[in-house]
Amino acid sequence: MTHNRTPAPATLYEIDHRTQQMCVNMHRNGFWIDEARRRQLVAHFEKSVEQRRVKILSLLDKPNMSPGSDAQVRDLLYEEWGLGIPKHLEPRDFYTDTGLPSTGDKVLRGHLAHGELDENRWQALYELRLYRREKNKVLGGLARFAPRATSEKGWVDADGRVRATWNAHVTAVGRLSCSQPNLQNQGSRRGLSITKEIFTAGPGHILIGADLDQAHLRIIANYWGVKRLLSCFLEGFDPHCTLAFDIFGDRFKNAAGWGEKGFNLKGKPKDKTSPASSMREITKTFRYASAYWAEVPTVWGVLTSTENADGTLPYIKMTPAQVNVFNRVLHTSEPDWRQSWAAMVRLYDAQGYLEEPVMGRRSGVLSDGKKQEVVNYPILAAEASLMRIAEERVMRAFPHQFAGPGTGMIHQCHDSICVEVPLPKGFDPFWKPKKGEPLPPELERQRLKLEECMTLKIPGWPVVISAEADVGRTLADV
Repeated sequence: MTHNRTPAPATLYEIDHRTQQMCVNMHRNGFWIDEARRRQLVAHFEKSVEQRRVKILSLLDKPNMSPGSDAQVRDLLYEEWGLGIPKHLEPRDFYTDTGLPSTGDKVLRGHLAHGELDENRWQALYELRLYRREKNKVLGGLARFAPRATSEKGWVDADGRVRATWNAHVTAVGRLSCSQPNLQNQGSRRGLSITKEIFTAGPGHILIGADLDQAHLRIIANYWGVKRLLSCFLEGFDPHCTLAFDIFGDRFKNAAGWGEKGFNLKGKPKDKTSPASSMREITKTFRYASAYWAEVPTVWGVLTSTENADGTLPYIKMTPAQVNVFNRVLHTSEPDWRQSWAAMVRLYDAQGYLEEPVMGRRSGVLSDGKKQEVVNYPILAAEASLMRIAEERVMRAFPHQFAGPGTGMIHQCHDSICVEVPLPKGFDPFWKPKKGEPLPPELERQRLKLEECMTLKIPGWPVVISAEADVGRTLADV
């Protein structure tokens, strides 16, 4: 493992200042909102919230209860049911500032995960979580994307675009942040991704989006020298399938979902709803949760709080004992992890800071050497520096408003970039590509251009940081 800094295409000072201008330009462009689709989603979730309310009251046999009332839910959980602090939950996460037991999402997940509820109560609490998420987060968020002219809460300007504040110098690792509204958390795995459908290209335009492929693992493979990861990337094996095979063995190999060609560690299960895909997905989630020296209880907490696109919790009933088995297999198959983590701590102890390996951004003090922060910093900061390089290339290839208002870069989310470009002449203003059909030559050329901009070859790193681009009408498509 080497800690030599890789030469950057520009100084950190220069590139950080250009990033400020990029943030201003993304604000000027804004993101066009499909108001008709927004109204459809509002109607859909209002109906869903009411159905969940009725189901909760039926499960609890409490026709007069208000599921949105913290006080009534608190009485239900801690007076009527007699629950205490969920296992593996810290007291600071359980009690509110006033000293009362919390009924927040983390606490509800804790009660669902540790197995003390009978099936009826478990189902009621599960529905309560989704009821609150849809009512507060989803409907509340959709209200923010209403036109200013028709709603006091709305943030959408008269031209149909919402303009967020992009911040270049807020996070310690150099990542961009976004606020009012936060366009980086729309449709994340910790939310309901259907809301991404309202973020679309303006009439006469189309979106092209790309993200760095398995960015954190590729950075880790290069910087920490994890031999198994290096081998997977250099030889074309999927690292998540490889670890899934280590953990599940023939159950994974023989599981349904591989498609006509069958089991192949150089590919992925074809059916995303299949048992094979589910095993790969849980292994992937486990791998990323474990990447920064997290202990088994922390990894278990991440897994049990992992959400599907519809807000459900696929691993909520997983036990710490199962996670412990996963952890043992990981460190038997890939022993370099612990060695690399220890090397990071020794380096930090010797210097009192860390430098990420791409552009040399320095950490400063990391919670007095807390091990998770020490091993986390260089990887997240390296990802941010890689994105600075990619952004520079994208800004040159797709200059701000190069084809009129709204064109150029309009969105960045940690390891992904979205640009808006004009449709070819003569196309319907709301044209969108059809699955399986080739793109028009001009759009295919631009798609490949974005992909090329975000494919990064860092001197001294054997594994290329690759990217894959898509063309679509909505943020959900790309």
